[in-house]
Amino acid sequence: MVNTGKTGALRCVMLGDGMVGKTSLVHSFLGYTLSPSYTATVFMDNYSTHLSLAGVKHRLQITDLSIEVRTARIHI
Repeated sequence: MVNTGKTGALRCVMLGDGMVGKTSLVHSFLGYTLSPSYTATVFMDNYSTHLSLAGVKHRLQITDLSIEVRTARIHI
């Protein structure tokens, strides 16, 4: 991979119905150990990591929300 010296920021917001695996998907992507028991997200969890895409370094911010889409009013 060629390092071009460029950097960027990306944001991903996880929204959806409860108990569908949003947090498990985030934990799996970040390489965390998955828990065999269910623990509900309380309002919001934030995660941050670094990755390279096409030689460009990015900081990825992931926000995991516990609210359902149909009732959400979100300002990010």
